[in-house]
Amino acid sequence: MEFDSPGVALGLLLITTIVALLAVRVFLRDRAERAAMAERSALELAEKRASRLRYRIDRRLMRTALGQALGIRIGSAGVGMMTIDFLLLSAGAFSLGTFLLNLVVPLWLALIGGVVCVRLCFVWVEKQREKRRLAFVTQLPEVARLLSNASSAGLAIRAAIDMAADELDSPASEELRLVSEELALGQSVGRALENLEQRMPSRDVGVLISTLIIQQRSGGDLVNALQDMAETLDQRRDLTREIRTVMAGSVATGYMVAGLGAITVLLMNTITPGVLDDLTSSVPGLFAVSIAGGLYAIGFLLIRRVTRVEV
Repeated sequence: MEFDSPGVALGLLLITTIVALLAVRVFLRDRAERAAMAERSALELAEKRASRLRYRIDRRLMRTALGQALGIRIGSAGVGMMTIDFLLLSAGAFSLGTFLLNLVVPLWLALIGGVVCVRLCFVWVEKQREKRRLAFVTQLPEVARLLSNASSAGLAIRAAIDMAADELDSPASEELRLVSEELALGQSVGRALENLEQRMPSRDVGVLISTLIIQQRSGGDLVNALQDMAETLDQRRDLTREIRTVMAGSVATGYMVAGLGAITVLLMNTITPGVLDDLTSSVPGLFAVSIAGGLYAIGFLLIRRVTRVEV
């Protein structure tokens, strides 16, 4: 079944336009708020936000387990949007992708394309999160050195974290400032550092946090431990860069393999209109399409698995 009725097509176009306009409105409003943040007190801004429907809905979502998990991923990605904003963006991507694809492919395939568009939104968040996490991991040697210098000067762990947050660039400064704010609100050092590891999951981050927690609880030579860790993290960072450079070609091949299947299907239906309807109107055709799609997906996953190297 296709969108043969002009009313249905116009309705979908109207819904997509409304969602897009809402997303632009939210973006412009948030940018204006960030520009005016320096002139407002934090309490006044929080009270104004809390009175809006969008923020109330977002708070309700954050009370659920799925909302909390999604909120942590979005927050650690540093994309500057709330959970409700991301869900609206995903809904708009599904509507727009389904409508545009249905102009050239059957409805069932257009719906699959809409689901793929939603998946791409999640992939984008994960890419931004991974990019920010890698940037934070790259800064870990500097974090360890600053904490070591602060400890050697006699500063407590909270004061050392404050100093490191002021000295470092983003994202380390933002994450350490969050840790400092949690400590100021009464969180224990261990809990605040565990929250940092949850936002920035990494083996290196886990080792650094474990060292800080153990030294803070049982004592010891924290200065030398952090200095040795900074040297080790430098060596791991250099090794990771070399491995990524070597594996860059294989990673690009994986994305090319994934894209070839979708491009081939679109070209077939463009050159010979209706070929997909004929192909999927019979059981053997559906079986062939399913097998081909499964093989492409397996090939892409295998290439990603082989090229993923843990240092």
